[in-house]
Amino acid sequence: MINEIRTRNNTLKWVVGIVLIVSVLLLAASRQLSSELKPIIKAQIKELVLEATDSLYHIEFSDLNTNFITGAASMTEVSIVPDTTVFKRLISRKKAPNNIYFIKLKTLSIRNFHPFRLLRHKKLNIDLLLFENPSIRMVNRQLDFNESDSSQQRKKPYDYITKYLKE
Repeated sequence: MINEIRTRNNTLKWVVGIVLIVSVLLLAASRQLSSELKPIIKAQIKELVLEATDSLYHIEFSDLNTNFITGAASMTEVSIVPDTTVFKRLISRKKAPNNIYFIKLKTLSIRNFHPFRLLRHKKLNIDLLLFENPSIRMVNRQLDFNESDSSQQRKKPYDYITKYLKE
């Protein structure tokens, strides 16, 4: 009887120990992967914003945190700001929008983005996108060429991310 209890306790200790070691290894691997991918993700986000806005806007943020185990990511002190020289150039080419935006966020959080589906299949499914303390300032300037030109085809947001994602 006593030997049976000791055997169960020893087995339980081994199982708990193995689960603990695997958990620590997964956490360490997630942190390592996050730190290695951080500069790549930062560069791709900045490139994507520049490309999607024809270099009119650029994005700045103080920090990027990712957790591939939980599928969470966040950027802190986010600013999306227009470039006035690009805006003037777009006006001269008659391609400038009527509105420009100055956007600031305390935190931009993404929850449950399913990182393995993203890495393996290049499919991005986000369950929650959270904007904390947003501040948006819009400046409107009616431009005559925008009122008369309805033939100008605009790209859809998905068109900009197709080279990174399938879905």
